Amino acid sequence: MGGFRVGYAIGNAELIKALRQVKAIVDFNQYRGILRGAIAALSGPQECVTHMVETFANRRNAAIEALQTIGWSVPEPNATMYIWAKLPDALPHGWATNSIDFCTELIADTGVALAPGRGFGQSGEGTYALRSCSRPMC
Repeated sequence: MGGFRVGYAIGNAELIKALRQVKAIVDFNQYRGILRGAIAALSGPQECVTHMVETFANRRNAAIEALQTIGWSVPEPNATMYIWAKLPDALPHGWATNSIDFCTELIADTGVALAPGRGFGQSGEGTYALRSCSRPMC
């Protein structure tokens, strides 16, 4: 169910009512198929989850090691499959402060896709995000 989000809110009835009104405009509720899938995923066997978490961690760690080997300072996250790091100041073409151009050139030249930090708002500029992938082709 990668990409699907399931959650809940508990609290003051008036606040929950207001939240429902906002959520009805901003996005949509999940249909029963996704909810049933979430129930099965949360209440079923968890061995596959352990395997997937290990796969994500191994791929993330390999990417961090490779980046650190070429001199990029990349922090190891505590609990995520994402790498979020600052672009090195020494990058050519002003890319350290232009994450969109950097990511565009990177994918064109290497096929490696990163999410430009600018896509997460002005404060994200000068950074990038890399998501570990569960599919073998990633």
